[in-house]
Amino acid sequence: MPVVVIVLLIAIIILCSIGIVFINCYNKINKALLKINDAEISIDEDLRNMYDLVIKAINIIEKSIKTENKIFKELRNVKSDEYSNFEINRILNSAYNEILKRLMGRSL
Repeated sequence: MPVVVIVLLIAIIILCSIGIVFINCYNKINKALLKINDAEISIDEDLRNMYDLVIKAINIIEKSIKTENKIFKELRNVKSDEYSNFEINRILNSAYNEILKRLMGRSL
């Protein structure tokens, strides 16, 4: 009888250890997912702020130069179309570079 009790206790200890390891891994995965979601939210917020600033700059440039650009037209459609963060970043960087080019060309 004592052998059966010892074997049963060892089995319970092993199962509890496996359960603790599983719960620990599960918690680590959840923490990683939360960090990823927080990073995505931060990226989205930064892209929205950059979009708003670029649109304001475009409006000022178009009023002073009286011209429109293909990149500016594409940028205005960003909110109406579904783009990934990478595509939005590419479009915003193109518009930003175009704004800098216009400003540098105007100041010379």
